[in-house]
Amino acid sequence: MSNCKQEAKTSATTFDNNCVALAEDGVKFVVLHGLNDGKCTCFKGSECPSPGKHPVRNGWDKHATDDSEFLDELFEKNPTRNLGILIGPQSGIIDIEFDDDIGRETAERLFRNVETVAYKSGRSVHRLFKHSSRLPDVQKIEPKTGTLAGLEIRIGGGNAATQSVAPPSLHHSGTHYEWLPGCDPISTEVADIPRDVLGAITNFDPVSDRAEYKPNPSVLRVAFGEAIGEGERNDTLFKYACSQAEVYGERLCREDYQRRFAEDIHSRNQYQFKPPLPDNEVQAITGQAIRYELRGLRDRGVTPEEAAESQILSDEKSPWMGLIHDAATGAVKPGTWTLYRVKADPIFYELHIPEVADMTPSKNGRVQIPLDDIFSASRVANHILKGTEGRFSPLDMPGNWNGIWNGKAAKKGDTGAIGLVGKLRDRMEDIGADPFDERWRALLEYLLGKLNGAYKFSETKSTEGRVEYIISEGCYDQPHKHPDGSAWFKWDPIWMDARSKNTFTEEEIRKLRRMIGIVGKGRKPHRYEKRDTWAKSTSRFIVFPRKKLDQLQALLDQ
Repeated sequence: MSNCKQEAKTSATTFDNNCVALAEDGVKFVVLHGLNDGKCTCFKGSECPSPGKHPVRNGWDKHATDDSEFLDELFEKNPTRNLGILIGPQSGIIDIEFDDDIGRETAERLFRNVETVAYKSGRSVHRLFKHSSRLPDVQKIEPKTGTLAGLEIRIGGGNAATQSVAPPSLHHSGTHYEWLPGCDPISTEVADIPRDVLGAITNFDPVSDRAEYKPNPSVLRVAFGEAIGEGERNDTLFKYACSQAEVYGERLCREDYQRRFAEDIHSRNQYQFKPPLPDNEVQAITGQAIRYELRGLRDRGVTPEEAAESQILSDEKSPWMGLIHDAATGAVKPGTWTLYRVKADPIFYELHIPEVADMTPSKNGRVQIPLDDIFSASRVANHILKGTEGRFSPLDMPGNWNGIWNGKAAKKGDTGAIGLVGKLRDRMEDIGADPFDERWRALLEYLLGKLNGAYKFSETKSTEGRVEYIISEGCYDQPHKHPDGSAWFKWDPIWMDARSKNTFTEEEIRKLRRMIGIVGKGRKPHRYEKRDTWAKSTSRFIVFPRKKLDQLQALLDQ
């Protein structure tokens, strides 16, 4: 990490590939004042109370954008600016950070096994999570005591915009904000808020006239995996069940999700409550929590029938989605799930889940998982969620997904238990790429078709006698072929026809872009014709050399 730090006291920000990756996922950015010789570039200079951390213009939240080309050009022209991420529903993310050792300890306990996009600032670590409609409508939460002590949870609600300074901005201490190793937006993805954490955040009690909030500590005790003893079991399980019922929300209008919710609460009781509460008490607690949530939905004008009808969710009979769960031992076996290793370039895994076939774009129940992600429970869950177009996540199944996947959910003393990933790999099959890459072949065939049919640059000579290539008026966004055989194009315009006809999903287009390694913008000074006059400008293109085009064509011809 230290190799990312610089001693410069003047901002030199660029809108790099990691920022582009976030922008492609809809995250919006804000232009901030930067630092010049350690002083804020705003008019207050050295007297600024938040140097390099506040937006350049008024109404900045209305001007936040995910237009990566615009931001790329802006920071190229104004490298002393810093960069901020808009937090809240507009960007679809929240930010959880800390500023002291107490907060650091809380974060390490709470997010020990959670993988998401994260970065380091001067003295803190920022973790980004997907925004949820279940969050309280407040700008941010700053617990000073209790189990969330020291954390600042930036939500971006309450009609009060908020933003977080992002890499590669310069901190006033002289170091740069930097992505944590393996947690940058290219290597990983913004994760959902862990279910237990979301349940804790949504279960707040007002504690002061400053509109601060304090989470219910009982919920986080369960979230942290603490053992709950006699004298506190019933009250703690009830509070936990109510917090989880809020997370389930409208899904509890469906009987299958009521059963799933009840199994989740029953599982917590069996493994964390010492001794477990009797089944009849657990049943009463879950029933009461469900009734409270359904009553809250009615108060908000949502009827159970309308909510159930609006849910685009699976109708599976078993909450285990084809896995085999042994209730006596807690063990989980692959059941109908199958793992394949696809011999492509690069090699990747393909997880076949027949029960989600109707949820996948190709209707075959297959989800692709990069080679390096297979042992990460959270990344596998994210790939499954995206592969099913947001309709199924293993985190919705009973039990602890991380423990199920990695083998850490066994009873105390059984530390050597083989997780689901190990069992799947034991019977894994190697297959060629061709039988299962029809969708990617179609995407690649479309792209190469556009590039092979590109316009040709017109050739002219400058007054100094240099050969220059120009683009005619009206063709600025069209792909062009250079005399050296390279293809010059802009990513978004080339997919305009496909988007208008819904030929491919946005997720498929984004995945193809990353697979062929063109996250980011090519920068080439260029001359183009405009309104019958000559003007010099800089137009940005992605440039594929002839060799790259040949490699992609060879891949398509396999």
